[in-house]
Amino acid sequence: MEQLSWAAEDAYLIEEAPFTVRATDESFLDMVRPHLGPFRVPDPPEGYRRFSANVGVDRSWPGGKMTKGISSLYLGMLRVYRGRYREEMAGRLMSLVRDLVTDGQDEYFRVRSGAVVVHGQALMLPAAPTPHLGGLVAALVQRGAGYLADAAAKIDPILRRLDGTPLPPMVDESDFSALGLGPPVVRSRPRRDGSETLRPPFPVSVEALGGTRTEAAPLGWIVQVGFSPGEETRLEPAGGAEAVFRFTEAVLNMHVWRERSLTFTRDLLDEHPLSRLTVGSIPEAADLLMRTAPSIMREVTT
Repeated sequence: MEQLSWAAEDAYLIEEAPFTVRATDESFLDMVRPHLGPFRVPDPPEGYRRFSANVGVDRSWPGGKMTKGISSLYLGMLRVYRGRYREEMAGRLMSLVRDLVTDGQDEYFRVRSGAVVVHGQALMLPAAPTPHLGGLVAALVQRGAGYLADAAAKIDPILRRLDGTPLPPMVDESDFSALGLGPPVVRSRPRRDGSETLRPPFPVSVEALGGTRTEAAPLGWIVQVGFSPGEETRLEPAGGAEAVFRFTEAVLNMHVWRERSLTFTRDLLDEHPLSRLTVGSIPEAADLLMRTAPSIMREVTT
């Protein structure tokens, strides 16, 4: 990395994951501080990882034309983002922080899954890799569900309690309108072939959604999610070998649990109500889950 002048550096500790964020322009740190501020510590803890943001400088040209400077984000010496939008770089940073926080927690069964709490029990939403899971979780939080996780949930293998991370939901910019939120500061620009560039999701605070965070809760209902924009939103019973296979595809630390992961998955799906959700519309899917959850949760508690 070239020799740079750093304006400031913040140190953080989240669930035993220490890291720092430094930047050549402190305005970038101001963008992530609202989300990371509660975890800020005075000095870098031992064994910390370092994020370095080289913030591009905008330039004005004769005639009033302005060119946005190119920014780069590094984790250690590895460049993990390069582009012209600071908001986008902040989203990439937050996504990487989530991975940093959750990757070492292998005492839990970690699943690519959204998670909320309804009626005192956890609703688990495992899914294949998708940018839209955070938007569905955010829509549920708007409707009164307690927030646990947007895409990285963890299950206590003994207590069967579901937990997440203290980080905010990460929402794809294409889902902002479905949530009734104003668009993020930057928008996708189509490539020359007409396709859109792949962009990081943006952090949206639980408070901005009008919702609340919640503590870990007993697992109540598992809903395997698939996104099919434009199709009918529907909720159906699930089960059998296909459900087991789809769930194991979402397990993030199968390499640690190895053969135990299949046994644990089968037990988990046998012990809890299991459904399959096709999401044609995020608002419709959130409404359907919130309408159905009370009857499912009552069945679990009786």
